[in-house]
Amino acid sequence: MGFYSDFLDKDLFIACLKQGNNVFLQNALLVAAFDKLIFREEAVIEQILGVLKQGYRTNFLMNVLTLMDISVWKNKQMKDLIGILQDYAEDNYDKNRLLLSPNPLMSIALAAELLTNVGKNRRKFENECTRI
Repeated sequence: MGFYSDFLDKDLFIACLKQGNNVFLQNALLVAAFDKLIFREEAVIEQILGVLKQGYRTNFLMNVLTLMDISVWKNKQMKDLIGILQDYAEDNYDKNRLLLSPNPLMSIALAAELLTNVGKNRRKFENECTRI
């Protein structure tokens, strides 16, 4: 990563999300290789929320969300994230994307952690996050 730090931009982040390159992305997020400003980019947020809405790679994306700073998101984007997690919680057992993931216990724990972080960062959503 050090040699190619010029290429650590939103396009690489989006490409890693699309291709599911979780090892590189998690290591890059752990060492804060990406600039925090890319997490405010509409394209990055739309890509994350779009994949979460479709319901595949939920563990991977929720892991990514816990590693990145989502406190810089706008209220509308936070509300969309909360809505997606609420849809996950309200789905029937046979359609619930959290329970159908490869590791359902980890999915539930990551969703709870995300909701806790959103509630701490934005008092506006604290009651809704606690309810979910």
